Amino acid sequence: MPSAIPPTSTDIPTGLAAVDALLQPFNRGDGPGLVVGIARNGKTLYRRGLGLASIEHGIANTPRTRMRIGSTSKHFACLAALLLAEEGRLSIDDSIHAHLPELPRLSKVAPTLRQLMNHTSGWRCHIALSCSSSGDAVQPKGAGLALLTRQGELNFDPGTRMLYCNGGYHLLTHVIERISGQRFERFLAERIFEPLGMHDTESVPSDFDIKPGMATLYQALPTGAAGSDAEWRRGIFPVEDIGGEGAIVSTVDDMLRWIAHLRGSDKRVGSAASWAQMTAPTVLVDGAVTSYGLGLMRHSYRGVEVVRHGGTVIGGTCQMLTVPAHALDISIMTNGAKTSPRALAWKIVDALLAAHLGPPPAYVPRRSARR
Repeated sequence: MPSAIPPTSTDIPTGLAAVDALLQPFNRGDGPGLVVGIARNGKTLYRRGLGLASIEHGIANTPRTRMRIGSTSKHFACLAALLLAEEGRLSIDDSIHAHLPELPRLSKVAPTLRQLMNHTSGWRCHIALSCSSSGDAVQPKGAGLALLTRQGELNFDPGTRMLYCNGGYHLLTHVIERISGQRFERFLAERIFEPLGMHDTESVPSDFDIKPGMATLYQALPTGAAGSDAEWRRGIFPVEDIGGEGAIVSTVDDMLRWIAHLRGSDKRVGSAASWAQMTAPTVLVDGAVTSYGLGLMRHSYRGVEVVRHGGTVIGGTCQMLTVPAHALDISIMTNGAKTSPRALAWKIVDALLAAHLGPPPAYVPRRSARR
């Protein structure tokens, strides 16, 4: 990735004042909020919590509040699989059936692990299937894999299209567990979080699990919903064994540490070749190229390259973003604030890199997903 351009003496103070003004509407004591962390050249410039971590107890969000990062978890799962590939225990171009033989064979050419990671496998999503058949009823552990083994066809032939699919990452989670002989949560802790000093980060498979320091997730209710004057209800994701598709809980400090590692050249976890695969674009069988690699998106924004991923859970959202050429790293997590972390991240980039950016885009690339 390009070397960093140091900030000018006037860029940062002016930009951070604009960030403060941007976030002020969320500085409230009667509803959920968000936590924001910003770093440049590996130095933390800004960390702030706003709104409440617990409406019931009147506890405020702080920079150390832990929140779910949803689908931002996906590239951690990809790195876990690549670590196993580095050890020769699997290849990410293996057929999914080589590791999960109980799955039905639904196409002439079986989807590969790589295709699960870049959403071109054609496999269906267990969460979408469950929600369409059972609504918000909570599915017990094991229900996701059982549902995927009962499918009778793919959405499309592998490699011909891209369709965002949490189900592919659920299958990838099971592959990682079977090959490593460890629970997915333990593998991430031992091989990624602990080596990088991410001590407030863990994979938590269920919203019913009680973990210290976590903000409660909240959903906004329409005015007068269900005959109540309540504005919020708790957010509970209806699956009890979320894995690589979106289970990670973290803090902005840990995520800034992670983004610096992602962006930097000194890789303590994962080889340079593995990281290059994660940020490489995906080429479909017809030659079309998508900006989604292995759990990460890499594209241009106002003339600068960004690497990012967002996440959405029931009652929370997240955006992780870096501008490598300027060594600008941003982490935003919410527990129900009525805002888009992705849109906030673009505004922060605008404020801090104004002198280095081209004209505003006619549109902002997006990738929406649950978890």
